[in-house]
Amino acid sequence: MSRKRFLTRFASGALVASVVSGTMVVLGGVANAQVPNLGTLTLTPSVGSDLSTVTARTSAGCPQPDPNDPDNSADSSQMFINGPDETTGTKTFPDASPYPIVSNTSASFSNTGPFDLPFKLTLKDAAQAAQDPVFGGSGTLQPGTYHLTEHCINGFNLTDFGTFTTTFYLTTPTLYQDTDPATNPKQSITQLTVAPPSPVNQGTAATLTARVNRPNDANGAPAAGSVEFKDGGTVLGSAPVAANSLATLSGQTLALGTHPLTATFIPTDTTQFTGSTSLTVNYVVVVATTTTLTVSPASPAPFGTKETLTSTVTATSGTPAGSVQF
Repeated sequence: MSRKRFLTRFASGALVASVVSGTMVVLGGVANAQVPNLGTLTLTPSVGSDLSTVTARTSAGCPQPDPNDPDNSADSSQMFINGPDETTGTKTFPDASPYPIVSNTSASFSNTGPFDLPFKLTLKDAAQAAQDPVFGGSGTLQPGTYHLTEHCINGFNLTDFGTFTTTFYLTTPTLYQDTDPATNPKQSITQLTVAPPSPVNQGTAATLTARVNRPNDANGAPAAGSVEFKDGGTVLGSAPVAANSLATLSGQTLALGTHPLTATFIPTDTTQFTGSTSLTVNYVVVVATTTTLTVSPASPAPFGTKETLTSTVTATSGTPAGSVQF
């Protein structure tokens, strides 16, 4: 579907545009140095991947309506992403054309306090969407420094009343963090899976697998380290992270009940790379039961004979409770 495009060139030479209702419109406040900065944005999660569901939260509300001109006040929000700053050939979100990661919205807008702005796309999907020539994107995320700018606007005339800003950093094409890797250790992400999935019968051996998304070191090699697997506060064991970014702990036979399992990446060089802990996987182990059925009288029996079906349920421990459906 074609879209009308209206671009304007500011004194800085930058082309600035945003998408609203399928039409390209000028948002002059993006490049207007007179628009005040109202505060900062905080990203959740602060460390993530190009597939993460990201939300930016403002540090305050947009300006209060002017009682002398209530119709010309901030009532909506737009947020743009641009970068990387570094010269890396093709750029996904070129600084010359910020990409609208949050379109014109008043859904969570506030004049009285901080509000959340969920990204309409993952970074990966946004990069692919930015292949539109007007954004000059390559469709591939590039490592580097990126900027988010939220604009408090009037949804009708697009007057810009101020901005909230933050910076984040892609340490690889798939990993980002909100701290500068030049002055802070690069951050990792750890994910845990357990097989077979629970609930499982008592006595079943479980395999814990951690996938560690690791930034590269100066030589382009993934950060080295190991993963410690825990059941609550109890250490089950550890395993080195292999070249495929996986660490595996096999043969874990857990007791009856629910087990809060986690995996923690411990980097070899903590001055260059941070550790990370996975989300908790609640793994449930239940009593194994066996059900047998007997029929009396035994077959064959004369036509019309009344049969009695008896089910016997046994458990590896304790007395099973419940019902049997015949």
